Amino acid sequence: MKLLERRLKKIGGRGYPAYKELRGQYDFGDFQLMVHHIQPDPFAPPSRLIVNVDFHKSGFPKETLQNGSRKLALEDFINRTFAENINKFFSGEEKNIRFKRGVIAINHGGQEIIKRSAVNVTSKNIEVRFYMSLPAFGRRIDEKGAAYLFFNVIPEIVKKSLFYKNINRKKLEEHIACVEDYYFIRSQLDNMGIVAFIANDSILPRKSGLDDRPRVGGVVKFKSPSSFEVSINTPHRGEIKGLGIPRGITVITGGGFHGKSTLLNSITMGVYPHIPGDGREYVVTHPTAMKIKAEDGRFISKVDISPFIGNLPLGKNTKNFSTDLASGSTSMAASIVEAIEVGVKLLLIDEDTAATNFMIKDEVMREFLSPDKEPITPFIERIREIYDKKGVSTILVTGGSGEYLKVADNVIVMDNFVPVDKTRDAKDLVKKFPIFFSEKKEFSYNQLRLPMTSTLSAARGKYECKIDVKPKKTLHFGEIVCNLDSQEQIVEQFQILTIGYAIHYLAKRVFNGRTSIRDGIEYIVEKIEREGFDCLTSFKPFNLSLPRREDIAVALNRFPNLSVKIVEGSDG
Repeated sequence: MKLLERRLKKIGGRGYPAYKELRGQYDFGDFQLMVHHIQPDPFAPPSRLIVNVDFHKSGFPKETLQNGSRKLALEDFINRTFAENINKFFSGEEKNIRFKRGVIAINHGGQEIIKRSAVNVTSKNIEVRFYMSLPAFGRRIDEKGAAYLFFNVIPEIVKKSLFYKNINRKKLEEHIACVEDYYFIRSQLDNMGIVAFIANDSILPRKSGLDDRPRVGGVVKFKSPSSFEVSINTPHRGEIKGLGIPRGITVITGGGFHGKSTLLNSITMGVYPHIPGDGREYVVTHPTAMKIKAEDGRFISKVDISPFIGNLPLGKNTKNFSTDLASGSTSMAASIVEAIEVGVKLLLIDEDTAATNFMIKDEVMREFLSPDKEPITPFIERIREIYDKKGVSTILVTGGSGEYLKVADNVIVMDNFVPVDKTRDAKDLVKKFPIFFSEKKEFSYNQLRLPMTSTLSAARGKYECKIDVKPKKTLHFGEIVCNLDSQEQIVEQFQILTIGYAIHYLAKRVFNGRTSIRDGIEYIVEKIEREGFDCLTSFKPFNLSLPRREDIAVALNRFPNLSVKIVEGSDG
């Protein structure tokens, strides 16, 4: 600490670049501070600092690292606590004036609990990576402002965030219990034959489309119909009852504004644990679940969409279909096949965001258009095969077409935000309406796609690897621009950044023309989980968040110059 004081005095009043002399490691007694990177000027991205605290000295019980879910919960709690204590220093008019020339920040999350590079806890130490913009008068060093940040603000934040005696222990216990119960429920899904669980009394509506926090006031708490109700005995909360959606084909329907899409959106986000108080803490979905949408204009590289689309005009090949301007129907066909390719076991579809001509074709249109003029085999004609042959379930929201009632195993009607089991009524009703399916080949998907690395370069200008994320979930990977705005299961821009570095790693070290997309992604996610985010880069990353395996595949498949080699005969 004394060394840092001397260095600050030495550079006081000099030009801003002299701040670089502060780089190094400093002993603050209770913690070690590393000034890892110094911003070159006041308007550049902020400096990067690392705090290390001995785990034994921190006082956190060793039981908090007993398993992976507890470790995740502890890291997330420390991250949020660190951010809250930053905000206490940088809120209020007086403090804003005092710190107007310097800001501290950390990559912390929203409602979802996700592994992040900002905090890593082991049995040896607690490491926190954060940002600090160093204060200045114009372009000259403000050494007094910097000294206040280094010697008053940072130690206070560290003391209140990284030492067990100073944190809210009850909240930490709730955080750990919430995450551990979530993962316990997830572990029971397959044994119970269900693909999603929504606990009774969950609060599903959100404040708005831009605010993911729970709505307050005028909210109907979720209550499962008795016929779908299951019970799970969790380690902390004990018995939790709720709606268990069985494997197979489930249709969610009902009148407009009665809560159909709200329920599906909660199931969609149930692939992540949520913070206590979110209202969806015990909404748990099969981890591979993928939301499928129509994406006009998306890129597709050599995907076998022939189970859904064939006999295109001008003889365009749909066995190895490629386009840089997909239609709604071809984009959905490709997304479903790509999902099956990487092992997805649950598809989530809302008719509001689907291509109608891909989903259904009524008997009037069947009569009006001769079979040789219609290349599309609609999803309704494949949905049962996809489950029976590939074990892929579907949860579908529909309010405008009753056709899917004919193939549904389960039918849930949302009535004033209350789910009602109408399966028997639906089965009785559809007996009056025969199913008209066209003659088609049996569903078959027997391809592996092996990425070729020649087109996966992250180089840009003088940089061998230049990866960043722009607004609207746009990944810039070298000269490649990949838009992921439609992917709602990617909840943080920092996940997209991680996806970029993961694909760069795969292109450099794994994809060799012999490794499939699925195998490569399995490898890199397991590596991150085992070794941490540092394995992806040549520097210490401060702002990465772990994406799902499925979302890495989603991004890679949308790279506008992805080139793949096809291997036939391997069941995808």
